[in-house]
Amino acid sequence: MKKIIVLFLTVIITANAYSQEDEGISKGDNEITFNGFIYSSVGTDSKHTFGNLFLSYGKYYTDKLLIGIAPGVSISTATTIDGTEVNTDWSGQVFANYNFSVVKKAFPYAKGSYYQQTFDIPDGASFKDYGSIQIGLGYKSFFNEFASLDMSLNYGKSLAKGAEGGSLMFMIGLSFIF
Repeated sequence: MKKIIVLFLTVIITANAYSQEDEGISKGDNEITFNGFIYSSVGTDSKHTFGNLFLSYGKYYTDKLLIGIAPGVSISTATTIDGTEVNTDWSGQVFANYNFSVVKKAFPYAKGSYYQQTFDIPDGASFKDYGSIQIGLGYKSFFNEFASLDMSLNYGKSLAKGAEGGSLMFMIGLSFIF
C-alpha cells in the first residue's frame, strides 16, 4: 500500500511540473474546497466506521496565508452483535493554511485547525469534549488555473479531559480558486 501511495504522489507531482502556467495565488483570492475522509476500525466483535464531508471557504489574507471555515457532516456506523447503528451529525472546522509556494502548478502547505466533531453535546459533557486541535501538511496539484486536487495528512489531538493518543487523517478533495 505504501508503494502505491508513493507512486501516486510521484505521478501527480511529475505531471504538474509540465502542465500549467506559473501564475500564482494573490492576496484577496477566495477558495472553496470539497473534501473528506473516512476511517474504519475492525475488532473481533465490532466494527466502527466514521467519515466526514466538508465544504470549506477561505480567503487569502496574503499570497501565502489562507484562513477559513468548513462546515461539514459526520456520518458514523457501529456494527456489533446487536446490529448496526448509523449516526449523522453536523461538524465544523476553523482553519489556517500557510503555502510554502504560490505558484499555481502545485505547492505544499502547512495547516492548523480546530475541529468540532458535533454540536449536539449530550448532558454531562462539555463542548470541548468533542473538539480537537489538528496540524498537518498538504499538497495542492492544479489541473488548470482554478482547480486543484487537494491532499493533506493531519494529526489531531482531542481536547477532552483524560484523552490519550490522537488521530491521523488523510484528507482528499477538490479546491477551486476564484
